[in-house]
Parts: sequence; structure tokens; C-alpha cells
Amino acid sequence: MADCGGFGSIDFLVKATGLSDPGLRLVIGLFSAYPLAFFYHAFLYRRNPVLQHVYFTLCGLGVAAFCYGWCFAHSLIAIIVSYLLLQIVGPSMVTVGLTFLFNMGYLLTSYAYYASGDYDVNWTTPQCILTLRLISVAWDYYDGNQDQEKLSADFKTTAIATPPTLLQMLGLSYFYGGFLVGPQFQIKAYLSFVDGTLVDKKDDNNSRVTEGLKRMFLGVMYLGLYAAFEPYLSVTNLLSDDFQRFSLLGKAWFVIFFSKLALMKYLAVWCLSEGSCIISGLSYNGRTKDGKVMWDGLRNIKVSVYETMYTFQQCIDSFNINTNKWVFRYVFKRLRFLGNKNLSHFLTLMFLAVWHGLFVGYFICFFLEFVIILMEKQVTNMCNTVAQKPLAATPAYVKIPVIAGYWFIMMFGLGYCNVAFNLLSFQRFHRIWWSLYYIVPVVVLTWHALYPILIYPVFKKMTRGDKDR
Repeated sequence: MADCGGFGSIDFLVKATGLSDPGLRLVIGLFSAYPLAFFYHAFLYRRNPVLQHVYFTLCGLGVAAFCYGWCFAHSLIAIIVSYLLLQIVGPSMVTVGLTFLFNMGYLLTSYAYYASGDYDVNWTTPQCILTLRLISVAWDYYDGNQDQEKLSADFKTTAIATPPTLLQMLGLSYFYGGFLVGPQFQIKAYLSFVDGTLVDKKDDNNSRVTEGLKRMFLGVMYLGLYAAFEPYLSVTNLLSDDFQRFSLLGKAWFVIFFSKLALMKYLAVWCLSEGSCIISGLSYNGRTKDGKVMWDGLRNIKVSVYETMYTFQQCIDSFNINTNKWVFRYVFKRLRFLGNKNLSHFLTLMFLAVWHGLFVGYFICFFLEFVIILMEKQVTNMCNTVAQKPLAATPAYVKIPVIAGYWFIMMFGLGYCNVAFNLLSFQRFHRIWWSLYYIVPVVVLTWHALYPILIYPVFKKMTRGDKDR
């Protein structure tokens, strides 16, 4: 099982497109979900649940074999072991713990064995999605067997009282719209979808096709932009001597555009994946107040917010939404016993770092996210106190230049984090950070060192003095 190349040769397509074999197979796999979704809705939707589970399983296995060859067996192993734990150990914290340890251990061992030092597209990509999905099943089964009167409303929406069958686990895991790159969805929603109770029958109309194709075309657009600009903003260019010869401002702008492009590939694959989920019907999300059917239940990127964001919080709220929801529900909220939100937040981000891989760049990136978000909240609160109104309520001549400044600072900070995230090893991202004088870590860490002992006390004294006058 050492050779994880996909079945069948696509060398002619690789030569024609210039893409790598693994990357091209991933894109083909994402596009294959569209005819599979149309076939499903035409012949199997609201039909026998067993046939639906079988269809999803066979489709997903076929896509996995095409993309990763015999290495699709890794996903089968994880699913079967997780199923056996649910059946044998039952709805307990022991099951949750063992499912977590097995799946995360399997994933991290695989990362260590297969890592090349660069960003790899291989079978561990869908495996990391599967890992979260299987852990959530164990949590949901545990929640479904607790005292429902004491269970939070959020946990009730995903709790299941009985363990899923093996066929249900396979269908959930290999669903063609979510196997390769997500999005995350819970087993309760999946089973409701298969049973025909998720989507209100009066809302079963062709609007899902329209919305699904819109997301597909958006994904194609981002994919095209990425392909067009990647040769000019690649990791190779970032590490080149030409980058070192730029002025400080030139380097800052290059890092901003490098980060923007690096994130574009995620936008592309998420939109492509979401489109097939919408056409299938799994993305159904009720109706708006004015009666419009919503198909954004599995939205992983809020494009309008993301493309106009100027704060780090807006970035978090609009990017990788379903994974953020997952860690909020299954990690952050489960750490409430610590009694400290900041500590829970920090540990949640460290979990995300481990889930991405074992490179130091991931840990540095998410640590910076933690301290930057804290700093942004503190600065925002101070500004709102001085202005006595939020930024949105200020006049345009104040708001526009402030937002422009915010945007540059946020995009540079985001790009700085993404340099570590994409270059992975310290030796590589240190070269870029050093040429930028480590400006982001210096500013952020200095702020947090001085905030409790100097900045906040002085600010509080000044604002108190203004009130007294």
C-alpha cells in the first residue's frame, strides 16, 4: 500500500493542464460529484434508504480509488474500527476517547510517514475530513444517551440515541459531496436527508440546481484565477532572491498577494464541493423571513464577507465555516470545565494545528491567530470607548480611511501567518520573516506584554479623567 497513486493513467491531462497528477485527480473527483448528484436526485432521492447508503458508499469508494488507488483502504479501516467502538463500548466517554485517540493517532502517524516537507495532496487530505466526522459520531451518540433535560440546545440538534449501522457509517463517510475536502456535516442531518425528512417537500424545487451551479461556477472562477496567478506568486517566488531585493513595502504587498492566492485554492475546492451538496439537497437550510428557500446549510465560505473583510474576526467568521463550527461544538464547548474561555480558545486552536499536521508552521500560524484576535478585541474596545460609537456609525470621511488602514494591517498580518502555514518548516518561513524584521510577532507580543501593566491602566485612567471633566 506504499504506492498511493490513483488507478488509471491521466498523463495526457497532466501534460495538457500543467497540473500535478494528485491535484488534477482531486479536481476531477470534485467535478464528478455533479453528475453523481443529478443521477441521485433523478433516481434515488426519497427512495429506499438502503439503496441510497449503498450508492453513496460505492460512489465515494470509486472516487477514492481514482484519486488515491489502494490507499482508500485507510478510510475503510478508520470507519470499521470507529463503528466497532460504537457497537462494543457503547455511548460513553470511553468510546469518545478511544474514537478520538484512534482516529487522530492514525491520522498523525500517516502525516509523519507520508509528509514530504511541502503541502501534500494525497489520501491524508480526505482522511483528515473523515477523522472529524467519525469523532463527531461518537460525541453525538454519547450526547443522545445523556439526560436530555440537562443537554444544551446545540448538542440536542446533533444527538443520536442509537448507534448507526455500518452501512449508515459508510454512506455518511463516502458521500460524494463531502468525502474529498468536506464540508463537515453531522450524522443526524445525513440520516434525515436519506430518510427524506430534512427537506420540506414544498421546498423541493429546482432552485437547488440553480444555487448549486452558482457555487460551481464560483469555484471554477477561483480555480481559474489561482491557475493564472500561481506562477507569479508561488512558494518558489516567495523564497527567491528576487523577493529579498524588494523594499519592505514591496515585500509586504507580495506577502499579501501570496496569501490571497494561497487561500484561493481552498475557496475553489470548497465552492465546488458545496455545489454538489446543494444539488443533492443536503445543504437545505429552511427559508428566509421573506420565504426564500435557503441552500446554504453547508456553506464553508461567505464570499461577500470574505472579499470585503478588514478585521481578523470577519476572516474567521467567513472562512472555513463548517470546520470552525465543528471545533466550536466538539472541542471548545467540551472544554467549558476549564472555566476559562481564553484557555479553551487556545487549546481549540492547538487542536486545529495538530489536525492540519505536525509541522511547526501550523502551530505558529494558529498561535499567532490566537494572540492577534485577543489584541484586535482589545484595540477595538478601546477605540469604541474613545469614539463612543462603533466604526459603522461614524461618517464616511472617517470610516473609509480607517477601514483602508484596517484592511492593510489585517491582510499583512493574515499573510504573515499564512507564510508560516504554507512554508511549514522554520528554516523556510524564518527566511521570509527575518526579511520583514519579524514585525508581526514583535508588535503583537510587545502589545500583550505591555497591555496589562501599562497600556490598559493608562487608558483607563485617561478615560476616567475625561468622564470626570
